[in-house]
Amino acid sequence: MTAVNRADPAGYYIESAAARMERKMRRTASAAWNVLLLSAILSGCAAASVSGAPPRTYSIGEEVTFGGMRFHLRSAEYRTSFTNWVGQETRAADTFLILDLTAVNLGARPLPMHFQPVFQLVDARGALYDASTNHTMMINLQKPGRSSPGQAWNPNVPVQKEIVFEVPRGDYRLRVLVPDQARVGFAGSTNVQGRYFYYDLQ
Repeated sequence: MTAVNRADPAGYYIESAAARMERKMRRTASAAWNVLLLSAILSGCAAASVSGAPPRTYSIGEEVTFGGMRFHLRSAEYRTSFTNWVGQETRAADTFLILDLTAVNLGARPLPMHFQPVFQLVDARGALYDASTNHTMMINLQKPGRSSPGQAWNPNVPVQKEIVFEVPRGDYRLRVLVPDQARVGFAGSTNVQGRYFYYDLQ
């Protein structure tokens, strides 16, 4: 039952002893809850820092099961050009690094575009490089076993991709990030977070 305050003849409300007690109990309960919540957050952070292992690195040719997916990077090759499905040649301003990779969705549902893996190169200084969207689309277009841009990946169906980076020759690793959170922003841009591993391309 909620304690009720009474009004004096002058129109002022006088807080009863029961109302004061109830207000004090609510304040105490709120403070206790905040302490518990902060403790839980700090405990979670401590556990994450203790159990968090550095991302693993694999070699070309290794099959990797990670984040509900299976990956197989078959090759990484520098080229100065590539040819699309109708025989048109595309030449690089400098060099293409083209990766040949297969991925399989091991889950029970189609994997939407926003939760499909993100492939980036990392150089020796730690700088990140995105793949060329247009070149990657052109090299995969109309080839068997390739998915269309924006298409969900069905379970247990291998998806083969050639991923094209236009970068100078160097020492790179491929970072494979499997999103567990995705936020769609302005004009369809997507910000994803998740765990990742590396393929050593040397």
